[in-house]
Amino acid sequence: MARRDILLGSACTLSAIVAQRLKPSRHQSLMGHGKLATIVPQSIGAWHMAPINQLAAPESDDALASRLYSDSLTRVYADESGAQLMLLMAYGPSQTNALQLHRPEECFPAFGFEMIDLGTVAATLTHGQSLPIRQLIASTPLRHEHISYWTRVGDGLPTSAAAQRRAILAYALHGLIVDGLLVRCSNVLPNPDAAFALNRSFTRDMLHAIAPQWRAALIGPTLAAAIA
Repeated sequence: MARRDILLGSACTLSAIVAQRLKPSRHQSLMGHGKLATIVPQSIGAWHMAPINQLAAPESDDALASRLYSDSLTRVYADESGAQLMLLMAYGPSQTNALQLHRPEECFPAFGFEMIDLGTVAATLTHGQSLPIRQLIASTPLRHEHISYWTRVGDGLPTSAAAQRRAILAYALHGLIVDGLLVRCSNVLPNPDAAFALNRSFTRDMLHAIAPQWRAALIGPTLAAAIA
């Protein structure tokens, strides 16, 4: 056998061994047996659950959604002034390169929305902590929806698709498949500054209203412990 063939064979064998050793073998879930419908209160500060109306998320591919998510929540909340806000959560038990949370800037355009990405802001929480939130405007000729969202992958809060992929890979290199959660707040107030301020205020109220033992499922153990 030629030396070149021996070297190539050895390289392929070594690659296979490395790939097998790097294959994640443990699963880590922060949600456990919890369900979003019971974790998130129907009343949050001055907000109360209201009937779902024109504030609705784009319809998704049911077959794809069933592969990506094992639990989801869609609610409309209203306050005494009549302001309304939609809350959407989607939980994926296994974040991998093939199956991972779909970010709004990636899926909304498929439903005819034009997107304006306003980048990431820090939503102030308690004890001097902050939550990185992505802000978007999704527009059609008849509708302008102001979207604030974050994703949790394991204990991380990636603010872009690339950061999300890196987080999944970093866990995989340590032999872990982690769970993930997307949390999205949106409203159709005419003033963008007021709209995004409303989303951030609701987020703070929601994290305060959720029982402490479930906050890690929403924002990761590190940040949850810091605001306790």
